Amino acid sequence: MSIRETIQQNLILRKHLRNHRKDEITKAFLPLTKASRIGLFVDLRAPSNKNASIDFYKRIKRDGCNYKLLLFISEKRIDINLYDYEKLFPGAQVYVVCPEDHNFWDVPRKNVIFQFLSEPFDIVFRLVLNPIFDIDIILLQSRARMFAGHSHADLLFLDFGIDIPPDSNLQSLTDNLLTYIERLDQSSAKASVYQQNMLF
Repeated sequence: MSIRETIQQNLILRKHLRNHRKDEITKAFLPLTKASRIGLFVDLRAPSNKNASIDFYKRIKRDGCNYKLLLFISEKRIDINLYDYEKLFPGAQVYVVCPEDHNFWDVPRKNVIFQFLSEPFDIVFRLVLNPIFDIDIILLQSRARMFAGHSHADLLFLDFGIDIPPDSNLQSLTDNLLTYIERLDQSSAKASVYQQNMLF
């Protein structure tokens, strides 16, 4: 591990993790059917993540919800046409983080990620398989009520984590996320009906 990586992990990330833990009292599982503001963090620097991310968005998309996507891409900002990404996720507000949008410590600059830091999401989905510093540092600063993604020893701040085999791909993660969240949605709906019946 380089000196820069050591500082990233031991100083920058831990600082935000401490601040995040202070806010954990406000966190709770929120059924997908009751979420109206949903965020997605997607790492498109790995081309193999593209189709699984698009498929996941299509499966969770419904009328009346506000969707914002933060895409991490390998192209330079001067070379991109944002519409090429927006048409992949119709109906969503799409933002991109390019290589030049990072500072020396690999932290994305605030003016690029402000829309995500200021949004009080109900749920943010982390569609990434492994810990990635520039993604996780933003996640830890988010005002989201719930974080969901891949369960990992270095990602203990997730509120809803899915454990999948080490050799799994993103499609496996998104399939499992939907399966288990839908089951919890159904359980929540049954509990709500039961409570209503108890009132009468």
